[in-house]
Amino acid sequence: MKNPIKTYSRALLAMAVIVPAVPLLAQVRKPINESSPRVSFKIGTAPTIGDIGNQQRRESMILGLEYSHPFGKGEFFAVAEMRDYVSNTYEATQFSPFDWNTAVYHEKTGYAPNGQRGYITAFTRNPASTVPWANAIASDMRFDSVDMRQNPLNGAVAKLAYRYRVESLPFVGNLGVQAGLTLSYLTSKQYADGALHVLDYRDMTQNGASTNWTAENPALDAFGRLGNEYYYKTEAEQKFVPGFFIGARKLLTDTLFFEMNISVLGHANLNYVPFSYSGVPAHWESTTKMKTGLEFIAGLRF
Repeated sequence: MKNPIKTYSRALLAMAVIVPAVPLLAQVRKPINESSPRVSFKIGTAPTIGDIGNQQRRESMILGLEYSHPFGKGEFFAVAEMRDYVSNTYEATQFSPFDWNTAVYHEKTGYAPNGQRGYITAFTRNPASTVPWANAIASDMRFDSVDMRQNPLNGAVAKLAYRYRVESLPFVGNLGVQAGLTLSYLTSKQYADGALHVLDYRDMTQNGASTNWTAENPALDAFGRLGNEYYYKTEAEQKFVPGFFIGARKLLTDTLFFEMNISVLGHANLNYVPFSYSGVPAHWESTTKMKTGLEFIAGLRF
């Protein structure tokens, strides 16, 4: 996982500038002026709602710059944003179906180079074990598989929208209701790191195989291994995808404001498919996915 300090370093620097300025802005208390064009600096976060996707985390950071121009009872505005989504490493191994309590495998879902089908296993169990408990897990990296992935996502988002001024709402007062279109240009990456073993069978006799420990040793093929696949792959894709957002902005002073939006942004979703999973040459798949976020944004108008 990324270091959060590094991930949000730009945002932390911006906050270090904004926070000391807030008391000064509150003291000035100039009358709110919405009759002239304004430029605004924005900082915020947009936790993902619903499906978190392959990022495996909800958190993201927003840095943005807005230009607004009055029109009618509101204003047209355009925003340029930088988005950075936090991403976690996760396991994506497609194990053959088995009973977790007994580690008895039920279906051969792996593909071996010789055309045979076999098991992709997580572990076996030792039926003779008493410590730390009976039927304890007995894994062995020479025969068990692992497939680790990480999907970073970041890039630019443009918004083109209209904000309508609603006056004298109960408890809230004046409010700007806003909605518009987005165009995201996000870079989607995937890091795939795996060692897959397709086995003819899986039991405790393999763990006791008297041979070198390294997974690459071909002598281990005599103990039920039909095929082995090792990879460390990286792929990236940038894609323009349209979307939309809707929300509201509250001016706290003429300079300081807060807004909340629901936004729907699109991005490429990459997935590496090893031969062992599909029976065809290893390849990358790319689809388009939409990510819904709840934006919390604070800003300064100039």
